[in-house]
Amino acid sequence: MVLAILVFLAAWPLATASTAMAAGLGVTGSILDVTMPPGTNHVHTMTVSNGFTYALDMQVEARGLGQELDGSYVPLTSGEDPSPYSALTYITRIDKAAFRLEPGSEQVVKATIDCPSDATPGTRYACIYIHSAASGEGPVGVSVAAIVPVVIGIPGATRVQIGDITGLAVGELKSREPIGISTTFKNMGTYHYKVKNQVTIKDGAGEVFSDASTELTASSIIPTFSRLFSMSCIPSDPGKGLPPGEYLVVSKVILEDGTVLDVETAGLTVPEWYKPPAPEKEPREIDWVLVVIGILAGLVLLIIIMYFILRRLRKSRMPLDGGVG
Repeated sequence: MVLAILVFLAAWPLATASTAMAAGLGVTGSILDVTMPPGTNHVHTMTVSNGFTYALDMQVEARGLGQELDGSYVPLTSGEDPSPYSALTYITRIDKAAFRLEPGSEQVVKATIDCPSDATPGTRYACIYIHSAASGEGPVGVSVAAIVPVVIGIPGATRVQIGDITGLAVGELKSREPIGISTTFKNMGTYHYKVKNQVTIKDGAGEVFSDASTELTASSIIPTFSRLFSMSCIPSDPGKGLPPGEYLVVSKVILEDGTVLDVETAGLTVPEWYKPPAPEKEPREIDWVLVVIGILAGLVLLIIIMYFILRRLRKSRMPLDGGVG
């Protein structure tokens, strides 16, 4: 059994966070985002470092760049990467495909990118997959890995940012529980982008009972891949809830600049009065006046106690009256 720890190295514009160093595997040059006219080449330099206390047997491979529904990136083999926007074949050479990395050491790795002379304008995607063989004692081995996204821009194309909602599901309706709504959205364009999801629940007359939005996605959606948005919706008026009747669930996927990419609706039947979850009680604010009074009272009491202790000690040390005859 192998326990794999995948560390996804990425930066703007594909993602906003890098966590490799926290896991002990460091990679500089953690993204390649370059413009390349047809017939040109580019050498990308990375430095791989080992922050663990044991040696790592590393391998470096050219892979396609895939994406899970939660936005995380995955390396794809040639058979798994049928995308027309793939740049997998553009990565023609890796000078250090395998090496041993001792604790505290580092290794420079160079990848050569060749843009074909007949390449059409547009954006292409691939990745460099840096991973170790399983290591450790016992039945469970540990493997660490990093994905270095490769984004090749071939001049002359217009960036097409379109997409479709391919699924909209409304969860089972239960009073005192949020209404679960899932939206699956697919990038049908030619370029990656970030989006947010807005979900509205309204009745046939157009009265809005709930309106909620997600934050902008932390990572962009790559063309041909999908993102799943899961929301827990609560009617905005806790006292009203949802009276029995028929409602519409409207889901929108929106670009950062406010452009609506797609809208999908689904029906919601409320057979009996739906009551939203009880609002959480706000924590009581600390009454700092009482705290200060309590501290001062404690100090006064301590001073009084010390006074009587010292007074008793003085009395016990006083000489007796009279003398020796």
